[in-house]
Amino acid sequence: MLSSIVHSQWDVGYYLDDNGIETNDMFLYQYVVGKFNRGVKKNKKCIYFLEHNLADTSFIITIYPNPKKYKKEVWDYETFQWADIKSGSGVINSVESFCKDGIIFFDGIEYDEFMNAIKEEGVHTVTLKHTGSKTNYEFTFKK
Repeated sequence: MLSSIVHSQWDVGYYLDDNGIETNDMFLYQYVVGKFNRGVKKNKKCIYFLEHNLADTSFIITIYPNPKKYKKEVWDYETFQWADIKSGSGVINSVESFCKDGIIFFDGIEYDEFMNAIKEEGVHTVTLKHTGSKTNYEFTFKK
């Protein structure tokens, strides 16, 4: 695969309230370095921020296409897209996601489907082709 693997475990973060003060509401997160795998940006690095909110049962992936700048990916419109999740054993599951403002959302039924696709421990590869982009996004992470 074209992606790098982050070898760290999930870190714990806490949401902030309106005053910027940490709350007791926590989430799991990790940064992953992946690559674009098609188009003009093929093989260029891309940063993915994975956020797993256990309380709200959501899994959110934020895309930062330039590792040197902290700016999210820009898409012209919001849309539903299929993400392919390949487990370490080679099983591929397609899960629908909602994509908006450089963020890929899995919640509700899609959250359950995503969690089922990554239920086995180990390395998983996520690939997404956004219709508003001329490239595919791909990264690998450890569960």
